[in-house]
Amino acid sequence: MKPFTMSQISLDRLLLLALFHTSFTVANGAFIVHNYSQASASCVNYTIPVYPTSTNVIFSNASKWTNNFGLAQFSADRAGRDPNQQPPVPFLATSERSNASYTIGATFCQPKFDGTQNSSTVILASHGLGFDRSYWNIPYQPEKYSFLDFVIGQGYSVLFYDRLGVGQSSKVSGYINQLSIQESILAQLAALVKSGKYTGTLGVPKSTVLIGHSFGSIITHAVAKAKPGAADAIILTGYSNNATLVKTPILISAWQLKIANLFREAWSRLDTGYVTWVDLYSNVNTFFKAPGYTSDAAMFSEQHKQPFGITELLSGDSPGRTNFTGPVLVVAGSNDFIFCNGYCEGVLEPAAKLDFPSSSSLKTYVQPDTGHGMNFHTNATGFYKVVTDFLASNGL
Repeated sequence: MKPFTMSQISLDRLLLLALFHTSFTVANGAFIVHNYSQASASCVNYTIPVYPTSTNVIFSNASKWTNNFGLAQFSADRAGRDPNQQPPVPFLATSERSNASYTIGATFCQPKFDGTQNSSTVILASHGLGFDRSYWNIPYQPEKYSFLDFVIGQGYSVLFYDRLGVGQSSKVSGYINQLSIQESILAQLAALVKSGKYTGTLGVPKSTVLIGHSFGSIITHAVAKAKPGAADAIILTGYSNNATLVKTPILISAWQLKIANLFREAWSRLDTGYVTWVDLYSNVNTFFKAPGYTSDAAMFSEQHKQPFGITELLSGDSPGRTNFTGPVLVVAGSNDFIFCNGYCEGVLEPAAKLDFPSSSSLKTYVQPDTGHGMNFHTNATGFYKVVTDFLASNGL
């Protein structure tokens, strides 16, 4: 399938998008959990209190912006290669220790009628920038795109949540929201799951698996480094451990970032530190790869995108070497623009071996004909099966 042009968007597709927007969103821009195509799923929504403790970078007031002209200049400055024109690093030289209290919106689903032991393995899922928890449970053609529906069908249980700052989770300044806070939150969620909290009628699980996508994978990797006992296995999707291939200035330019509260009414209460990419085609350029997607799926993704904090983006460096001893699976699309500069073949395994030298079972997998937004590609269920096969092969 070739990338489409606006002239190819039919009236019925636009009406379909309007229907999606009416049926699956609420006033704050978060998804409503849809009716699961797996009739055997039993799901419950939670609001989970968390108390993250973190050491945070401080975004300098001088580097903040009040309008899109300021954000455009910030973006352009960081994409330039003339060292004499590079602006100062936006963070202060000092950091601060933070203790906070937030609530996290989450959903737990388990198989109703599963007789296997898989249901006592809980997968704790962290989404990336530009999404909310529904990335794992895409309501558009869920039989093709929903990770949740697939793994429920394989007998696994899932807790998936909105990152701090999006969906039904607490909101903080986009200049404050960052990796260290998200790491502390995920570590607390993992501890709660392992103790049998927020797991429906399942109680204490046999195993806890952390899975992430993109920035969610960075968070997962960071937890595995800081607290190696937090999970029995980790799965990193839309990710490469090769930090040299992640070109944040290029990504910022490709996205043509705009202030989120000027972009949609649903985001009007966010501060100017929350940003979003400019339009559908910027989304396609960085998250999709033809011919592995449909224009309808791309439009749905754009219609339901979520803003993210600028400091989340700028603090999202690879956590590096860990002492994690459990099984590790690293997965990326063959044409991931964000983590592989558009070509992931031969990239994943060498770097993963450096970061997870103690893993009992390390596997890397490149999903063909796929960009960064893996769950929105037409062959998504192929890599979902790689995930569940990996878990099964490790007794999880």
